[in-house]
Amino acid sequence: VAGVIADPLAEHGSAKVPESALLYVTREDWAKVQDEVEKLVDQFESLKIQLLPDGPLPWLARSLADTDAVNLLQGEFARTKDYGARWHRWRAVAALAVGLLVVHVAAEAVQLRKFLPRRCQANRCRARGGKCKRASTASGIPGPVPNISCERCRS
Repeated sequence: VAGVIADPLAEHGSAKVPESALLYVTREDWAKVQDEVEKLVDQFESLKIQLLPDGPLPWLARSLADTDAVNLLQGEFARTKDYGARWHRWRAVAALAVGLLVVHVAAEAVQLRKFLPRRCQANRCRARGGKCKRASTASGIPGPVPNISCERCRS
């Protein structure tokens, strides 16, 4: 209870004036702390206890609809419609991202172009009943290679 806790800034020699307190508790919490609170009644000028039958949320939400919400979009954080200035600031980053995407797609295409003939060669060798270790290890995938149709393997 707040009135019982010593104030570290208060002078220790002065007599403490009893304060009034209003304590909001649920029925379950009141059953747990009733004996302790009754011992503290003498330290307060008045101590009122209000039971919250539905819990604290309805009590806390009672004034939610009455007050205006705090607007965080103020000052330098306010919304602006100056998209040109924002685009100018992010143009270099966007160009770098597009460039990295193009490089990534090109690297994947080159890797696929190198990989496809090796798979076709391994499939052709297996289709003839042979064990083509060179083609299988060259493709980088050990074990069975699924059949991939391409113009080179059809012959």
